[in-house]
Amino acid sequence: MAPIDIDFPQPDYANDAEWAYLAPILRALVDGLAHIHPAVVSRPVPLRAVLSAALHRAYQAGMHEAYRQLRTSDEAAAELGVRPVTIRKHARTYGIGWRIGRDWLFRPEDMARLRGIVGRPPGPRPARDAAMRDA
Repeated sequence: MAPIDIDFPQPDYANDAEWAYLAPILRALVDGLAHIHPAVVSRPVPLRAVLSAALHRAYQAGMHEAYRQLRTSDEAAAELGVRPVTIRKHARTYGIGWRIGRDWLFRPEDMARLRGIVGRPPGPRPARDAAMRDA
């Protein structure tokens, strides 16, 4: 059976990169649904119910992946080789991460910023010292 030709307009809320990723997935889902033979299913299933279930599973998988990438302040400290109090101090000072209750959560891009901050040696910075000498 040939794939169904359905026009998928890009929604207002999806940017070009997101839509380039999502459109082929949606097309594959629609093609898969088109191949369901009525004799195989015990009762008619509305397309809306099938799509709703598929989208819900995709949402759950995406949320699971997002949660898997988050780090707590303790995990961030262990990964960067410093104490958790240092991570929390830098989070407050530089506005990195999200404070939830008494703990902090960090995304991968927050971890990259923390890695750059924690990786610096304490004390005066060479660029700042050179600027002060030139003034």
